Amino acid sequence: MFQIFPGNKIDLLRNKILLQIKPFGCKLPKASWLIRRINLVAFSNFRHKIFNFRHKPYYTTGLMKIFNFKNGFSLLEILIAVALIGIAFVTLFLVVFSVIMASSAVKATTQADFLIKEELEALRSFRDGTDWSVNGLGAVQTGVANPYYLFLQVNSAPTWSLVSGTETVGSFTRHIIFKKVFSNSSGIVNGDTATECLGCPENPNMIKITVVATDSLSGKTYQIVTYLSNWKK
Repeated sequence: MFQIFPGNKIDLLRNKILLQIKPFGCKLPKASWLIRRINLVAFSNFRHKIFNFRHKPYYTTGLMKIFNFKNGFSLLEILIAVALIGIAFVTLFLVVFSVIMASSAVKATTQADFLIKEELEALRSFRDGTDWSVNGLGAVQTGVANPYYLFLQVNSAPTWSLVSGTETVGSFTRHIIFKKVFSNSSGIVNGDTATECLGCPENPNMIKITVVATDSLSGKTYQIVTYLSNWKK
């Protein structure tokens, strides 16, 4: 009794022949020879597969899993793609961070410049509205230990007044430092102290002004140095 076992094309062909010669009880020599021939071909194919498997390098299996370019993306390609994406994101983050920092620095510089110039304009207005040697710039205490700031008094006629200490405006602190001026007979400033200008007398109608603004967020200090004189004299 013959049984049919599903398999490859050779097995199906052999089973088909067996079904055809089944009624004859295997007495057909040509059919028997054909079946033996099919068995021989099948055995040769099987031996060929075994030979190829035995002589296949053992290390190619692992490498083919990594360098498998036929079935989708390989592991190496994925790793390279992830690395490139990571580098791109880091570069983009650094660029954005640099732009934000530069923008913040420009904003702080602009604000400090405005605060300093505002204080200088107020100081000129104070000079023009006071008596230089009585209650004006000629009567202030000089030196770093004596900071001032200007305060606007809102009366019937708003006026500026000098107040000892420092002023806070937003994230900035602002103050003014006054220094004496020593100049020669032509009025040319040669120094801020008697030591810097040997033999030069103090000029009572001129004063050195340093307006300082410090950003509490960054700790950076901005300043402008100028001279004001008693133009009424």
